[in-house]
Amino acid sequence: MKQFDILKYRNYGFLFSTVLIVGMLIVFFIQGVKLDISFQGGTRMTLETTAAVNAEDAANLAKQVTGREINGSITKSYASEGENRQVEMLRLDVAGSEPLSEEEVTKVRDAVAAQFPVKLDSSKNETLSIAPSIGRETLERGVLAVVISSLLILLYVGLRFAIMAGFSAGFTAVLALIHDSLIIFGVYVVFRLPLNDGFIAAVLTIIGFSVNDTIIMYDRIRENTTLMRKHSRYDIINTSVKQTLSRSIYTTVTVLACLFIMAIFASVYNIGSLKDFSISLTAGMVSGTYSSLFIAVPLYYMIRESAGKKKSQPAQ
Repeated sequence: MKQFDILKYRNYGFLFSTVLIVGMLIVFFIQGVKLDISFQGGTRMTLETTAAVNAEDAANLAKQVTGREINGSITKSYASEGENRQVEMLRLDVAGSEPLSEEEVTKVRDAVAAQFPVKLDSSKNETLSIAPSIGRETLERGVLAVVISSLLILLYVGLRFAIMAGFSAGFTAVLALIHDSLIIFGVYVVFRLPLNDGFIAAVLTIIGFSVNDTIIMYDRIRENTTLMRKHSRYDIINTSVKQTLSRSIYTTVTVLACLFIMAIFASVYNIGSLKDFSISLTAGMVSGTYSSLFIAVPLYYMIRESAGKKKSQPAQ
């Protein structure tokens, strides 16, 4: 059987990730990122519908009335307490530096009701306004949660894998997590998905998955470091990755199957937030498996080899 050699192709992995992330950053600087009202502030209006409504047409009408960018979508809710009947709700999100005034809200409601089948007197209707300061605070707390998670992972992996030069293992694991976070962010930018609390949830979910995948590989490297004392670090790492690769692939495929079903469910019932979440998680799952193989492990090997060469050099 031909020797499994993941480290041989590490430069291709680095190049692919660099090109992909740089491309996403270019798109980000060209078109920016779309913030949901949860992070930017603004107004969210929901109106009960009595028949099918084209959310995009309703959003365009509201945009003409207010002169502001508005996103429309259809969500589902139950008619009333104890009644097992679903109704569709038209949702209009107005993200911006200032929420809509009461006068603007009234104009939007009247304009939409004049052209679309909505119930203005429904008890399920709701208008929610979020101040920009609250939106920024929510975004800052979400980013802080990601940073704290990464630091704790660095500490945990460093302590657990001290036999492997723990800081190197923890550092490369965190670099892989940063890679995965950038990929998820890029997906939101490229597909123009609104950045909201679902983005933070997706990043934290993928961080947990990705670091688990990396730790399993590091665990096998640690075991083989003791069992394969006569072998080089290069062979130990390649052997360890080969022994854990099938487990990583099976886990990823299983989770992707669940996400595929989630995406179908979200599409059938037109649940926009769940659809965006499933798209970002799918990209994150693939990136998490990829980064463990082509980012974390190869970088760990390169750092340890560099450190070993410095130690072997005679003192001047």
